Amino acid sequence: MTRVWGRSARLLAPGKGKGQVPPTMDETQTQTGVETQDREILEMLLEVDEQSARQDSRWSEKRAYARKTARIPCEIRFIGLDGESVLYTTGRTREISAGGLSFLSRQHFARRAGVLVTLSIIDGKIRSLSAKVVYSRCVREGWFLTGVQFGTSEDPRLDPRNYSQVVAKEVEYDKQKRADEEDGKLTPRRRMLQILAMASIPSQRTKGMVAKVVMASMSPDHIIRRASIPVLQSIAGREGVVCLISVLRDSNPVIQGEAAEALGMLGNSEALEPLQRLLPHRDDGVAIRAAEALARLGNWSGKQVVCRLLAREGPASRRAARALGLLVNRDFRPNAEGVEQARRYLQHHDV
Repeated sequence: MTRVWGRSARLLAPGKGKGQVPPTMDETQTQTGVETQDREILEMLLEVDEQSARQDSRWSEKRAYARKTARIPCEIRFIGLDGESVLYTTGRTREISAGGLSFLSRQHFARRAGVLVTLSIIDGKIRSLSAKVVYSRCVREGWFLTGVQFGTSEDPRLDPRNYSQVVAKEVEYDKQKRADEEDGKLTPRRRMLQILAMASIPSQRTKGMVAKVVMASMSPDHIIRRASIPVLQSIAGREGVVCLISVLRDSNPVIQGEAAEALGMLGNSEALEPLQRLLPHRDDGVAIRAAEALARLGNWSGKQVVCRLLAREGPASRRAARALGLLVNRDFRPNAEGVEQARRYLQHHDV
């Protein structure tokens, strides 16, 4: 269940007065949001635990901190695709450590996106923590396991210390948005971004919205095409995969690369051949994202790209380190240390 501040919040929760501030989370509210599908959630988390015990599983990963299994109801607040609305969804955590946590929810999150995770502790205490998304992977259709790393939020709207100020600003923004809609001042781009924001919420998504997301991926506006990618990833089914594959042919290298990354996260083998066609791309950023996506699918065809770019300096080498780690089941982090570890591995191993 995803909730929206402002006008959308009132659509989802009838009976709230105009401009009324949405309540902060409490334990009862979160428990209610999760209990309706609690059995299914716990079953999926157990399946992920069992799969992660296998070394070749995509769920097995190394962490800098010791992890503890924790099935805690949580609420996740994030910024909508329009860059202005603040949305939130409920879920349940899988594991937690000093550095971060993972949770299962119906919302897909873009990597590196900022979030505010609010935990409902057993003794009734509530704690909110700012974090950044590390991964968001499909467990079953419409369900995603998301891992986050704790850290200071770059967006003040996701800072728990500013919550009261943020609510006041959201109410003011909502009033202005309604006034713009009534006056016909809403630009086509902003209108489409609002549609994409709503379509990213599974409980609000309709067939008509999905059709509009597909059309958005073919828009002449590169900002709209780029914004459609995480929504297509959240759709996850064959319709989303087929559309993402078509986005791989986009004229914008940034969009091509992000579509390749989304396909890798979805783990659908239908994307193998289209991703392989991107390996000779003249833009190293596109080529290495395709190679990394193929590595996530357990395919070695991007090995030459990985080895070539690992020898260079810059962002491509950091992605190459992570891609090599996926291929050889090692945890080479996308930073300077991870690059050096990956290079040493290549010196002593024949891949």
